[in-house]
Amino acid sequence: MAKPPPTGSLPGWVGYGAALVSVALVTILIGRILASLPAANLSMLYLMAVLAVAIWFGSWPAVVASVAAFLAYDFFFVEPIHTFTVSDPQEWVTLLLFLVTAIVTGQLAASLRRRAQEAEQREREAVVLYEVVRLMGEPELEHALRAVAERLRQELHLAAVVVELSEDASPLGMRVVAGDPEVARRAATGQATVSQLLQEGPPPSGGQRGMPGRWVGVVPPLPQRARRSRDRRWVVPVKVGDHRVGSLILVRAPGAPGFTLAETRLLAAVAEQLGNALERARLRREATEAEVLRRTDELKTALLNAVSHDLRTPSPRLVLPLRACSNPMLRGRLRSGRPSPRISPTKPSAWATW
Repeated sequence: MAKPPPTGSLPGWVGYGAALVSVALVTILIGRILASLPAANLSMLYLMAVLAVAIWFGSWPAVVASVAAFLAYDFFFVEPIHTFTVSDPQEWVTLLLFLVTAIVTGQLAASLRRRAQEAEQREREAVVLYEVVRLMGEPELEHALRAVAERLRQELHLAAVVVELSEDASPLGMRVVAGDPEVARRAATGQATVSQLLQEGPPPSGGQRGMPGRWVGVVPPLPQRARRSRDRRWVVPVKVGDHRVGSLILVRAPGAPGFTLAETRLLAAVAEQLGNALERARLRREATEAEVLRRTDELKTALLNAVSHDLRTPSPRLVLPLRACSNPMLRGRLRSGRPSPRISPTKPSAWATW
């Protein structure tokens, strides 16, 4: 079974056109059946068209299909035919029940389709965020950012992705490119026809979900507009708290549509995860520097303690002769020229003879 297109991926008139065409085809089918053999309750065949439209295009095209089926069945198959009048009052009850059944059935099918697509989008967001967190766990920051940019480019079908970091996030600043280098260069320098900036949405509260924010157009100065390319650029700020540390620049082809609400929510979550990863990298770097300083200080303290210990406890070979020179009897022998006894630094009791 073919997979229904995502919500918002097709123009709105396609769903309404498909609703009218499906009702016309079912009308032709019912006419062919009644031409060959009489059959009752053929109006139920319209429900198949309503269900198909609801599954593929949503609730409002399903409502249009229900109303069109109601009018078509009344016009072509209810006496008097080819008019919207009804001769039998019971037919009005049948037609109204058919209309209510078609609308309710279409709304239920469209609701199931919407819930299934929301589940797929949530799963997609969870998978992409898990991969981003996993990639940002690599020790080399530049390699991790390049892998994240390439993953986003493939997931959102972008022409190029640029991740720029300020000097606050990286010691020398950093720019990582994925996709067409020329397109990425023009996007990084601001040479794009359309530039959109994602503003931060309200944070989640106790009883309300957080919103991803909205895109705001950035108008360039007049002298720069003539030099701009036809690329479309979207900029998602990367923040740590309230401080901006970089940007996530996305480039789409000139004719590509904008980002859906689910994609905007995904980009906002990816930018938040990048900011958290950069903050963790900064904390690891500061912790490493603090550990190096602590060990250096311990080594310096140990060295100073060793030197001061040697200075506080001099060698006995220096202490004993100095004490001998302070003895009065030894100084008298030295003045008279008499020989002095041998001094043994290891036998302090030898000085008792003096």
